[in-house]
Amino acid sequence: MSYIQLSNFRFGLDTRKSELTSVAGTLEQATDVAVNQGGELEVRKAFVPILELVDTNPSTHAGNCFFGLQETSTGINTYFSIPGVTLGASSPNINPIFVHHPATLVGLSTIEPITAVLYSTCFNGRDWVVVQFSDGSVFPYYNSSGGGILVVPEFVNGLFLAGTATQHPANRFNITYLQGLIAALQGFHTSAVTNPSGNQFTFQMWSDPGLAYSVTDSVTSAAGTLVASLIYSSVPGVAPVAAQASFQVTGGSFTGGAQITSIKINGVEVLNTTGSNPFIFPVTTGNLTNDNQIAAANLANLISLAISNPDYTAAANGNLVSIIDNSSQGAADNGFVLQITSAGNMMVDNASFAITGTGSTTSIIAGGITVGATSIINSTVTEGGGGTDVTYAAQLVAAIQAFSGTSGYTAFAVGGTDPTVCISKLVRNSNDPVLALTVVINAGPGTIGAGTGGGTVVTGALNVTPQSSAVTTGPTGGTSPVVSLTVSGGTAPYTYAWSGPPAFTINSPNASATSFSRPLGGAFSQGQYQCVITDSTTPKQQVFAYCTVSTN
Repeated sequence: MSYIQLSNFRFGLDTRKSELTSVAGTLEQATDVAVNQGGELEVRKAFVPILELVDTNPSTHAGNCFFGLQETSTGINTYFSIPGVTLGASSPNINPIFVHHPATLVGLSTIEPITAVLYSTCFNGRDWVVVQFSDGSVFPYYNSSGGGILVVPEFVNGLFLAGTATQHPANRFNITYLQGLIAALQGFHTSAVTNPSGNQFTFQMWSDPGLAYSVTDSVTSAAGTLVASLIYSSVPGVAPVAAQASFQVTGGSFTGGAQITSIKINGVEVLNTTGSNPFIFPVTTGNLTNDNQIAAANLANLISLAISNPDYTAAANGNLVSIIDNSSQGAADNGFVLQITSAGNMMVDNASFAITGTGSTTSIIAGGITVGATSIINSTVTEGGGGTDVTYAAQLVAAIQAFSGTSGYTAFAVGGTDPTVCISKLVRNSNDPVLALTVVINAGPGTIGAGTGGGTVVTGALNVTPQSSAVTTGPTGGTSPVVSLTVSGGTAPYTYAWSGPPAFTINSPNASATSFSRPLGGAFSQGQYQCVITDSTTPKQQVFAYCTVSTN
């Protein structure tokens, strides 16, 4: 059988002529072969799979979840958006990169899966990928690192995303972005973004006085409507109001050494004492109201004369001293603390109590006058010197002032037949609480009232019998008879505390009944012992008993 042998196809593939008229060595049709440069036939190379992207958790979604392959300086990346899926061991050297839909960054709860990677490239070793999501949105991403990738912000900022109520937190992100753009403009200000209802997010904006602007009423898109509501228009500028602090001069006397030695605001001295002693209360005129007003006027003048940083001026209105800030300070000085330091019987507080109907047996014990939890008297004051309310008020003032170095409070008595005892703190801060004053009469007639800042009377005064007693021991030693105290009034239980010189031993120092003893052969001795009885009221009442102990 005859045949034709074609040894080569040096003229390649050419179908312009029929097979009868073509030059020998011309190929008209080839299937599953390729012609090399030498005109020889070779078998075509096949597309063979080299790896498989395996989802290890297919139950979390339906269909494919990995899209695209892009080489980078750190390897080959593929992209997915379904949380909880990973690549299996059959896909080595492939980096799975999680891609967030932009709305998920601000609270979108519904997952929008990737449906396609439309484009990808590598720039400077990093990937740049255009991703399409199931909601039809398309966003570019760049610079994958740490298992994630960044959305290009210029394609997201200001874009309102349509969706259900669960997706509207994404729109808050864009409202906040818009707010930030406005706040960054010179002369413009904004409030915080709020969420008054469901899918609404709002904020307010305004400009500095004299800076005019207009707002488009509304902008509507498929995602919703952005509406502007005019609240105020052309608000006139408001002049700044200087911060002020004030205090009152409520009492004091020249003979009582009334002084204000310091006035500080935020720790800065504002009282001018240059060339003179600290301010002293003016000479008494017999009219307390007039004295207070003179003192306030003098203080205002000395504050205005002082040079400080910040600088202040002052004015007096009656007994009220107002210290006025420099308005150029703006809001910087708001909340500064005013501190008044006094001496003697200078009064800058309003706490007081009136005493009425006292007699020669009226007694207020140590701790019987308190401001809050602070006792301002540490000795028992029993009325004497004529048995009048005026003399008793003077006694109480003297006792309070004698204890002022410890308590931090001073006192001043004013008035005639029924005098008022005024109480004031020696170092008074403007943020100190109002003085809560309590007074307890422990014995004798008298009432407390008609004052300010308290004046509580505790009835059922505490008493003890005998208030004084005497016992003896043997001439060469031994134990004395027992001294027993009986307490009435107040509120039980009571506590007892005996104390005295060491010459005798107190055998029961914390009991209502005790005996005393001294060593055998001891020298003749004598001493007075005191028992302090305290009840359980608030404030506590105390009463004292005394026992003189001696040898035969």
